[in-house]
Amino acid sequence: MKVQFNQSQLKIIDLLVKVKYFMTVGDMSEKVKVSERSVYKNLSSLNKKLKTLNIEGTRNVYGQGYYLSEKSKQQIQKYLANESSNKYSSLERQYIVFINLLIDSRFSVQKIAQGCGVSKQTILKDIQSLKQKMKSFEITIVSNYWGHFLQGQEIKIRQFLFSWLYSDHELAGIYETREIKELKVLISQWLSSFENANNIIYSDEFIYIFANFYALILKRIFNNAVLKGKKCTISAKLQETPEYKFSSSFLSILLGDRCSDFENNYLTFVLLGVQKRKLPKDSINTEISNIVYVIINSFKNLADCAFKDESKLHQDLVVHLATTFFRVKYRQQYQNSDFDSIKENYPDIYIYTKMSIHPFERFIGASLNNYEVGLVSIYFASEISRKNENDSKVLLVSSGSNGSAGFLMTQMVEQYPNVSFSLPIAPSELTNRPIEERAIITNISLTGTKLPWLKVNSVLTSKDFENIDNFFQLNGITNSENLQTEFKAMMETIYDNTNVIHGKALEKGIKQILVDKKKHEKKKKRIGPLLSEVLTEDKIKFSHDKTLNWEQAIELCSQPLLTAGNITQSYITAMINNVKDNGPYINIGTEIALAHARPSQGVNRLGMSLLLLDHDIDLVDKEHKIKLIIVLAAQDSTSHLRALSELAKILGNKEDVSKIMNAKNAIEIEDLIKKGEK
Repeated sequence: MKVQFNQSQLKIIDLLVKVKYFMTVGDMSEKVKVSERSVYKNLSSLNKKLKTLNIEGTRNVYGQGYYLSEKSKQQIQKYLANESSNKYSSLERQYIVFINLLIDSRFSVQKIAQGCGVSKQTILKDIQSLKQKMKSFEITIVSNYWGHFLQGQEIKIRQFLFSWLYSDHELAGIYETREIKELKVLISQWLSSFENANNIIYSDEFIYIFANFYALILKRIFNNAVLKGKKCTISAKLQETPEYKFSSSFLSILLGDRCSDFENNYLTFVLLGVQKRKLPKDSINTEISNIVYVIINSFKNLADCAFKDESKLHQDLVVHLATTFFRVKYRQQYQNSDFDSIKENYPDIYIYTKMSIHPFERFIGASLNNYEVGLVSIYFASEISRKNENDSKVLLVSSGSNGSAGFLMTQMVEQYPNVSFSLPIAPSELTNRPIEERAIITNISLTGTKLPWLKVNSVLTSKDFENIDNFFQLNGITNSENLQTEFKAMMETIYDNTNVIHGKALEKGIKQILVDKKKHEKKKKRIGPLLSEVLTEDKIKFSHDKTLNWEQAIELCSQPLLTAGNITQSYITAMINNVKDNGPYINIGTEIALAHARPSQGVNRLGMSLLLLDHDIDLVDKEHKIKLIIVLAAQDSTSHLRALSELAKILGNKEDVSKIMNAKNAIEIEDLIKKGEK
């Protein structure tokens, strides 16, 4: 019987066959260069495949790690020597196909098939799947007498590669020739010298991705696969930036005559647009800094909250949005499905962020995608979750941006409220740092520390929490309010009253039930009325009065809620005063204002009303024109989230906004809302 192992499984097999005693999941993760979650997944799949071959799978000794029996080692080695099993999964083969098309115009389906140990027909099927992935980037593969070629704009080809590597780090090590390895080292050294020279700190995550990405781009240039791209203009101001000067110097040495304005400008934009932990003072854009003040004020008013360290939040957001500016401007927004859990588990913070971010979107002239909004929202989530850092017991070490590091802390604080955590630091900061903590939670493998550490994913999974629970128990870090209390009580009852045969399997199952139960309870609390149940026909009004100013417009829009008893007159006054005190922060979209105040300022029950004018009016100043006014009266911090989420979705759709702006009666708007809820 023939069994196919993917590349990661083959590497794990190689490690377990060679190791004398045990291999921990952390060790395998580091050596195979995949996440611990991926190691667990591959081990499970690997054992199933070995079982079909009548070979005993891996054994696990609690606290020590995994190993293979000597008999299993011999059987596996014999099987791999005699069988030509596939080396790569379909996704890995697609990546190999793409990289070959990227760097070598002499691409051959036959050679790829031979190298991957599959048929030519299999590779052709992989190519069809690859074409579907590239479709949204307007890239395709064309064939002629001489072979197969990538067809599309050079910028988009590079965007596709960067996006792919960003969302699936494990692919980076699949295509790694000696030349690529040397280029990766060179690029990493260059970035390091650039950081030191300009007082910039890139996230470790970016350095890893970029080194792999740009090594392949340089190889593409060396092979004359591309000499120039679509003209990319850059302003004289940007030519004065350290990024442009350093890019020009690096590329002129490396490429010589092949160095073009396109390549200089492209590399400059990439470096300006990547996530950083720190920016030099002289590069912080004053306009973005002012915009961030508006965003923070808008978020505070929407969420009815205050921040412990607002100046740090402002500083971090300026750094983040300064890089986001160049990503969006150069059409290279980040995309990654991992952070979908932000939207799912922190819907209030995500929605408030989406509502508050409009001043920045207006400044750059483009909308942020859901993932980019999620990246911004984690800064707010982190600051809201911050607690007293005195008497820290656990240190967090993160290789990502300030936002990613903060989000890791947010998740830990939420799950373990009685454990004290130090503010996250980068791996490079760990050296020579006074150690006051008892253990480390990290999203990267560590060396050179005497403290016990556990590697987890940046977005924590139920498996991560299970590992953390065990890790905390082993290191004497207790937490009476987490799932352990309930777990221990249940297990003691079971052991006292039953004869348990498979203890480990039972413990694992009970923990998973408790984790799922907690998630379900969280989601249950967030259910609220639909937008159509809050913004009803009687709450939708139109006005043709040319004499209205913005204060009168808010007053008029609020009347249906005042008449119905949802709010008091004091709430209307509070909304108007908020704008007078904080400026036109309620301008959340082109010609759209979302007026609101705090629940304590006169809300009796949840309500929403809408006023559509037939002309623009100034919201405080001529720079902020509004035509559509929405009043939100939230009685607490959660009951309005479902309706607000639906509203955000409608206002984020240009066609829906256009239909509302051109509506002639309330029924048209009500029908649009109900249509979106089906």
